[in-house]
Amino acid sequence: MRLMRDVMRRRAVFLMEFSEQKIRSVLARSWSSQTAIQWQPDNPALGQCNATAILIKELFGGRILKTRYQEGTHFYNEIDDCRYDFTDSQFTSQIAYDDLQSSSDEVARGVTKTEMETLRNAFRTFYQ
Repeated sequence: MRLMRDVMRRRAVFLMEFSEQKIRSVLARSWSSQTAIQWQPDNPALGQCNATAILIKELFGGRILKTRYQEGTHFYNEIDDCRYDFTDSQFTSQIAYDDLQSSSDEVARGVTKTEMETLRNAFRTFYQ
C-alpha cells in the first residue's frame, strides 16, 4: 500500500510517501536512548511505542490504537483500515491485539517533549 500525504511542519510542506518497509527502516535508525529510556541496542523498538504511534499519526494520519498486556499498554496505528505496529519487534511472542481506540493525549502521557522532538528530528533526517 502506498499513500502520499502532505505534512505541514514548521511552515514547510513535505510530501511523504507511505511505505511500510521504508518507515520501519527509518524508525530503526531514528530510535535511541534519547527517544525512549527503555531503548536497548539489541532491542531498539523497546519502549518506543508511545512516541512512534504519535509520530506516525502526525505524519500519515489514521488512528492510534492500543492493546493491554501484562506489562501495561501497547500503542500502534491504524491507517486506511490497516493495522501498523511499527514497534512489534520489541516483543518475543505474538501480540493478541485488542484494537481499542486511543488518542494522542493518552499516548503522550508516556513520552516526554524532548523524546518526541528527538524522534521527529531523527525521522526527518533519515527519511530523505
